[in-house]
Amino acid sequence: MATGAALESAKGLLRSTVGKALGLRHSPTLTFVLDNVQDHAKHIDELLAVAREADAKVEQLAAGAEYAGDPQPYKLDEPAEDPQ
Repeated sequence: MATGAALESAKGLLRSTVGKALGLRHSPTLTFVLDNVQDHAKHIDELLAVAREADAKVEQLAAGAEYAGDPQPYKLDEPAEDPQ
């Protein structure tokens, strides 16, 4: 919160500096808004860690797994016998 207070107290100086740098007679009003990108990034990192753990568990389960059912799951037609 100290950073926000410092920015608010320096708003006039920053406004005049921006105006001079842009060559403006009337400088724009500056508004400082708290950016919570770090919180969002932390949340995304936590979600990715959970997904990695889930993927590792699935990989462990699949390591010794075998396919269910017969090796040939499709029904094949019997070849017709030649009546000789």
